[in-house]
Formats: sequence, C-alpha cells, structure tokens
Amino acid sequence: MVASDVENIIAQLTLPNHFDSQLRNTIVLTYNNFMSHDEFLQILTSRYKSTYNKNVKLRVIGIIKSWFTIHHYLFKENVENIKNNLITFITNPDNEVKRSKFVLNLIGVDKQKILLPCKNLLPRVDNFDLQSDLSISNINHEEFARQITLYDWNNLIKIQPIDFLKSNLYGEKGKLKSPRIKNFVHGFNNISLWYCHEIVTSIKSSDRVQIISNLIQVGKYLRDFNNFHGVNAIVSALNNCSIKRLKNDWDQISNNDKTIFLELVSLMSIKNNFRNQRIAYKKEGPKIPFIGPYLTDLTFIEDGNPDKINKDLINIKKQSLIAQTINTILDAQNHYYPFESVSSYQNLIHHGYSPSSLSIEKIYSLSLQINPKNVTSSLEKLFLDIELLTKQNLELQNRIIDLESSICDLEESSIEKIKILHNEKSDGSSNLDRTKPSLISSKSAESYSILQSRSKKFSLMNNNNESINAESESVQRISSPLSSPTQKRKKNNNNNDTNVESESAQHISSPLSSPTQKRKKNNNNNDTNVESESAQHISSPLSS
Repeated sequence: MVASDVENIIAQLTLPNHFDSQLRNTIVLTYNNFMSHDEFLQILTSRYKSTYNKNVKLRVIGIIKSWFTIHHYLFKENVENIKNNLITFITNPDNEVKRSKFVLNLIGVDKQKILLPCKNLLPRVDNFDLQSDLSISNINHEEFARQITLYDWNNLIKIQPIDFLKSNLYGEKGKLKSPRIKNFVHGFNNISLWYCHEIVTSIKSSDRVQIISNLIQVGKYLRDFNNFHGVNAIVSALNNCSIKRLKNDWDQISNNDKTIFLELVSLMSIKNNFRNQRIAYKKEGPKIPFIGPYLTDLTFIEDGNPDKINKDLINIKKQSLIAQTINTILDAQNHYYPFESVSSYQNLIHHGYSPSSLSIEKIYSLSLQINPKNVTSSLEKLFLDIELLTKQNLELQNRIIDLESSICDLEESSIEKIKILHNEKSDGSSNLDRTKPSLISSKSAESYSILQSRSKKFSLMNNNNESINAESESVQRISSPLSSPTQKRKKNNNNNDTNVESESAQHISSPLSSPTQKRKKNNNNNDTNVESESAQHISSPLSS
C-alpha cells in the first residue's frame, strides 16, 4: 500500500482473512503524524462495533494490544483521557469482555521499562565501593566501560517512539524538542566535555598521558559491548582541538594505544553516512546506538517526502520509512546488559553526565596554559609567507607584461600580413614579382615559384591581347570606304603605317613553326606591299 485514507487503512488492518504485520507496526508507530490519540481510539472502537465478524473484532483487539505495548506511557499518563475511554469501551456489556481481559489487565499494570535484574549477572571485575578517591586517572578500564554502558542504556530506554515523530522531535529553528531525546544527546555532550576537562586540568604531563591512555582502553571495551554512544563520546573528546594540540603528551602514548584509537575513529567515521557504525550495529545482542545518524535519516525522510498524495491520501510509504528508522533505534531497548551496578562508578559517571559550566572555550583556554602558542615562530612563518607571496606577485606581473608585449607584436605582424595580402589582390599578378621571398615561408617556396611562372604567362597573354586589338583596328581602317579626296589623301599618307601595323599583327597572330615558313611569310609580305602600291596608283588621281 502506497497511499490511502484513514478508513481504508483501518479496514486493511482488520481484514478477517489477511494479516499485514508490517502495516500494523507502521500505523501503530506513526499514526500520531496524521491523527490524534483519541481519534485513533475512536476509529478502532467504531470498527469494532460496526461488524459482527468475530475475526474482525479480534483484529481490532490485536491492534489495541500492540498500541498499548508500544505506547504504554500514554495509558500511564492518561494522555487525552485515553485510559478512561479505553476502559469504558472494554467494560461495555455489549462488547466481548472475555476477549479483552488481556488489555484490561495491562491497563491495570503500571508498565514501565526498567533495568530488570538478570539471573546470570557477570561478576564485578573488582570491588571499588570501598575506594573513596576514585577518579578517571585510576579506574579499572573494563568496569568503567560496564558502568558507562549501564548508565547509557538506562537513558536510552526512557525514549519513546512518539519522541521521534516530526511534531515532537524538533521545535523552532530546528532545535530538539523532545525532552527525553534532549537528555540523551546532552548527556553525550556533557560526558565528552568532562573527559576533556579531566585532561586539561591535570598539571603533570604523566597524569594527562595516563588519562588519555585510560580513555582509549575504555573505548576498546565499549566497542566490545556495542555501546556506540559511549565510543563516540571518547572519540569526540580525544579529537577535540584542545586535546589534539597537546603534541608532547600524545608523543608519550604507546603505539598500541594509538592503533586502538585509530580503529575507534574509523568505526565512528562519518564517511559514507556512518557506514562502519551502521554495519556494526546490525549485530545481534545488547547494543546502544549513536542516534545522530538516525536523527539525520528522519529529517531527510520528513523533508524529502510529502505527507499526503493527491491532497487527501496519506503517504503510507513515508510512514513506513519513518517506522523502520524508529524500530532500528528502539531495537536496543529489547536487550539487557548483564552488568551489576557499582555505586562508586555510577556516582563518578553521574558527575560527568551532569550539566556544568564547562565550555569548549574554557577548555581551550586551559589547553593554552599547558601548551602556549609559539608567537615568535608564528610571526616568522607569517613574514616568510608574506615575502613569498610578494615575490610570486612580482613574477606574475612581469609575466603579464611579457604576454601583453607578445600580443602586441603578434597583432602588428598580423596587420602587416593582411596589408600585403590586400595589396596582392588589388595590384594583380605584378605584385607577385615584387613580393619578397623572405615573406614566404620555407614550406611554401614551391608554391611561390609556381606563382612566378604563371605570372609570366599571364603577362605574355596581356601583350598578345594588346597586339590583337591593334591589328583589329588596322583591319577596320583598311576595309572602310573612302568617301572624299581628303580621306583618300589621308589614307595614302597612312598606307605605310598600315602596312607596318599589318605586318606586326601578322607576326603576332600567326606563330612561326619553322624557318621555311618564316621565309614564305616574308615573300608574301613583299607581294602584298607591291599589290598595295599598285592599288594606290590606280585609285588615286594624278598629282602632277
């Protein structure tokens, strides 16, 4: 089921021949996202009264049992008068009271999850109740890890499923609203600051080294107990900048302790969305989660999915994702740690978890008193950095100037080449002869020689065209009739020139293929001249 309205959801949950345990668990955990507690009870009682099918009635009773088991605090605190309304429904003579005695008995019991005594408790590592000066510098690593785990688990079981719903989880400006989750998270912050405070308030370096080593060994046992909440508190403390900067103390830590610490850091790493922690948390048995990643999951689910589909259908898929995340966190409440409580350790731990005036700024100030900053070396390093940056800046400026000069040279060279190409196009082939070979690259030398030969041929063709034009004009003058004596005299005077031009035209227009042809051409010219002179004598009047 992806989306549906409330009535269809209840009808699906109470089908007589079909039981969907996952849907029932989802609705019982998340119903308060889309209805109140009283509305949920009214819908269930209405469904019970609306049918005569005993199997449907049993389904309704089963939902009420599951509801009470998960949200028992509602009946204890009588939220929205839930307890009274439920008793009225069950004790109604029209209802099958015998079928509901289990629920009625549960309501009469003041149910609350507490640390129940186990039959097979592990023995104490040692008896520290008689030790009055117990501190974090002289603790037994395993026993301290046990007592931390008991303390964390007692805080975890106080958290209720309803605390993880959107309306109860966050308040204004995204701050945590649920008091039980706030107590769990603030306890983590307080104990982490307390670890830091115990280190920086130790005057001797050997004491600080001892505390750091103790915390690493405690973290190893916490990892073995699957107390990821406690492991991350130690990792956060030792990775705090106020502690991490104490290099002289860290240099005295043994290689074995350093290796263990790196393993703890890897376990709680935020890489790949806390992948290593999520894998380790899947182990069976008692465990305490670091709830930070799961709170982030809930935030993404709430913000990334709509509450309703098509405006009025409840997004069952979203509610299912929320229910899965809540079950993952609260699964730890179903397991118990077989550790015996030791009062001296519990008192020490309670002091560490209690709110105090400690702050990151105050702890860092104490860290500076242990290992002051070397102001002189810092200033020297700063001046060296400034000098280096200044030198690099000058080099960059000189480089920029060189690049700008190169760009100008390239622009000038490009302009000259463009001018040369423009002149070549406007002047024709004559410019090819005047082009300097130096302007032509070595790769285009062959092209240049070809252009020169073509230029000479083009020049000869122009000369031939000029000669042909002159011959054409001469022929026109010869063939035109003489209309007057004056024109005849001009014609007679120009005959010699015409003969010369005609002879020139014949030489140009008819190529001579051999010497014999040249001699024949000369003889023909002489005959032509004689005939021309005879024609002039016949056609012209006698002058004397």
